[in-house]
Amino acid sequence: MKRSSRNQVSIPKQKTAINQFFAITQSGRKIMNNNNQFSQLRTALTEWLEKNKQTAITGPKDIRIGIWGTSGSGKTTYLAMLYYALLLSKDWQVTADSEARQFVTKSINGIKAGNFPPATQPTENLNIFTYTLGRQNSYAIIGPKVVLNFIDAPGGFYEDIHSIHSTKVQIAEPSIKGASAETQLGQNQDNSMGIMDYLLSCDGIIFLLDPIRSKEEGNLYWRLLFDLFMEFQEKSKQENMTNARLQQYMAFCVTKVDKEEIWSQGKESADLAKDVMGQDLFTSLETGFCLENRYKFYSVASIGRYLDKDGKSWKEAVIYSDILDTSNTSEPQPPQPAQPSQPQGGGYGEGYDPDAPLGQPNTTPSPSSSSEDDWGSLNQASNTPEPPSIPLPTINTKVQYEPFNVITPIEWLIDSIQKNPPSRPQPKQK
Repeated sequence: MKRSSRNQVSIPKQKTAINQFFAITQSGRKIMNNNNQFSQLRTALTEWLEKNKQTAITGPKDIRIGIWGTSGSGKTTYLAMLYYALLLSKDWQVTADSEARQFVTKSINGIKAGNFPPATQPTENLNIFTYTLGRQNSYAIIGPKVVLNFIDAPGGFYEDIHSIHSTKVQIAEPSIKGASAETQLGQNQDNSMGIMDYLLSCDGIIFLLDPIRSKEEGNLYWRLLFDLFMEFQEKSKQENMTNARLQQYMAFCVTKVDKEEIWSQGKESADLAKDVMGQDLFTSLETGFCLENRYKFYSVASIGRYLDKDGKSWKEAVIYSDILDTSNTSEPQPPQPAQPSQPQGGGYGEGYDPDAPLGQPNTTPSPSSSSEDDWGSLNQASNTPEPPSIPLPTINTKVQYEPFNVITPIEWLIDSIQKNPPSRPQPKQK
């Protein structure tokens, strides 16, 4: 009987082992596929960087701004709403290349229909979109041109900091006239470029930090950003250089601050960023990585919130499937503390996970902007219960919601770079 019992137990154990084997195999195949796709993306990025190479001293005076964000940080929504806000702004003129225009049109149409943009999927092709910004005075464009380049790639590509060292590609320089492709390839050194080289080519960088993912995965941002900044320092180091601090201006933007669990805390932007990246990394920005006055913290929400009918309480504009929409009813609501009548520090900001379908406003919020981050003063604690985290939220198109601090980080970066331009070193050749 005992032997029979053992035999009976061994069969499901064998099945479990087989299932685990197949699960591991499938996982390994997925990782290999991602690595292959990221390798192709790095090759395309290398070619683009070579064509758009700019030096620190002799290069164009145009300002180049880049963006970095992990999976789920809200890059797609932020970039779409940023363009929309700039388009409505009286202070800025914005244009986009053909690929970026298609991206903006598709994303904004989806948002206005109440749906979040889908997550960016791995692909063999790398799209690098370009927004070109300029300040306008009446009908005249004044000051330098601002170029915002962003890579249309999955968040995993942005997190792929170290793997570039294991892959090398050859780049054909189209500028070598009269040379065959084979000759050009032979004249070029093996060189692999990745996300670090993209960031290194920028004067300013917007970092999108997801507080929800940080809460779920613990020290994720400490690990990613610490590795990134260490590598950044190494690749930025020049001969006879005594100061290893990074030249680039950096705007650290905590996204999704319109979610109740973040909003109800009433924290300042710097405190939210400290929660996301950890105390040690937060301190090391000042003590080891960044130059003085070259980094700043912002609270950002691409969708934002709307004022209730009494004009006293800011309500969440995202609708979850098991939360009743009461925006057009007279049902009594839980008491809310008085809130400011208008959010400060404007622009559209990324508030939600791009992995979820994006909801779009059916109204046109005013693209106000501010030179200061007034998040702490407008964000007060609420007694409203935190809505559960559920898939596929949509945007409430029945209300006029106000996004927070989408244009503001861009304005700070541009103003700071114009006043004291950074030295933009060439990426190191491997």
